[in-house]
Amino acid sequence: MNKPSIQLIELAVRIQSLGNSEATSRAVASRAYYAIFHAMSEFHQSLPIRGDGHGASGCHHQLISRLAFPSPDATDADRVTSIALSKTLRYAYDMKIAADYCLDERFPIWEVPAMLSTCLNAVEVVYPMIL
Repeated sequence: MNKPSIQLIELAVRIQSLGNSEATSRAVASRAYYAIFHAMSEFHQSLPIRGDGHGASGCHHQLISRLAFPSPDATDADRVTSIALSKTLRYAYDMKIAADYCLDERFPIWEVPAMLSTCLNAVEVVYPMIL
């Protein structure tokens, strides 16, 4: 499967294998976030009834909000999955912001392996659902 999210998560795994420095950890967090952002965007687009952005601005916040507030008319399974994915995306977004924009602050490199694992699982969950 030649999807950007698959390529990005594979890249994050390769970067992680380069070592446990702050620079590699920041790069992993950023790539892993974009991997799940694209996967979850595809998931949201595949829903027959999509969630509401509740006035969120920017495509990243809008997607998080749309996943967090699925349509009441969606199936129970779609609502549960959407809300769970929104929590994962929010966590990864916060890590990506710290990785990319808070360069003067200490980055929690000890959280990156768990974050990468969470993102890998999310990508694996999303793709069978939308294909």
